Amino acid sequence: TIGELSSKEGYGGAFLHGLFTTLLGTSCTAPFLGASLSYAVTQPVPVIFLIFTAIATGMCLPYFLLTLQPAWMRFLPKPGLWMERVKQIMGFIMLAITAWLFGIMGSHGAGAVAAMSWFLLVLGFAAWLFGLHSSRLTMAAAILLPILGYWGLVHGQLENNSAPTTNVGLEQKIAAARQAGSPVFIDFTADWCPNCKFFEKTVLKSDAIQAKFKEKNVIFFTADWTNIHDPEVTRMLKSYGAVGIPLYVLYRPGEEKPYVQESISKAGLLVELDKIKGSPAAEEKATAAASGK
Repeated sequence: TIGELSSKEGYGGAFLHGLFTTLLGTSCTAPFLGASLSYAVTQPVPVIFLIFTAIATGMCLPYFLLTLQPAWMRFLPKPGLWMERVKQIMGFIMLAITAWLFGIMGSHGAGAVAAMSWFLLVLGFAAWLFGLHSSRLTMAAAILLPILGYWGLVHGQLENNSAPTTNVGLEQKIAAARQAGSPVFIDFTADWCPNCKFFEKTVLKSDAIQAKFKEKNVIFFTADWTNIHDPEVTRMLKSYGAVGIPLYVLYRPGEEKPYVQESISKAGLLVELDKIKGSPAAEEKATAAASGK
């Protein structure tokens, strides 16, 4: 198996160990690296190289330090029953993530959920074959089954049962609001995006931000990208130089260039909202009211 090969001495074992570590860590690091990777793919090649080099350096630093000073290994926790308990707890966490993803797939219809269930059965059978590794034929079947299962079961269902879009005419509505002189805020989000939900709960729905939106008469738009096949939201994301979410866009009256961020804080957003000046029509109305006209 890959785990056994990665434990061997030499450059080949070291390479596979790093590959295996990165593969297993992807699901854990993705929520934290999402913004960095979205930024990276829009930059020149040297910048992309530097960003990925920094990520790789951070991942290999513990191994490098322990290789440099093997005596430091005495500070690491000793092997024991706790390792088995951690493995079991992580298993329950993975099951919870699976249940969460199934809930999101429900927006694509019952057919998509059923297709994914069958695919997981095929994947489990392939893993069982891989564990046998009794012949080249079983190994080949273990590798081919998940690929064929995905294209034959999941891919077709996701394409044919896309969630209905709620973004029809969104670009026109945003353009109309801007033309009327109103400040506009766009929240690019999706049900499958944990970072989006975090910022939504801790920042956008906070009392302070909601009050400031009301005070500044900000028109709030939600660009829902739960259905990644939605052409309108995909086109809008590309227009802002983004390839993923979350993304937050604030248009202030009188400013052509919007304020665009991939992560937000309550304090930072309040500062940006405070920069909103009243539209000419609103200022004329306020002046007329003050003069008693």
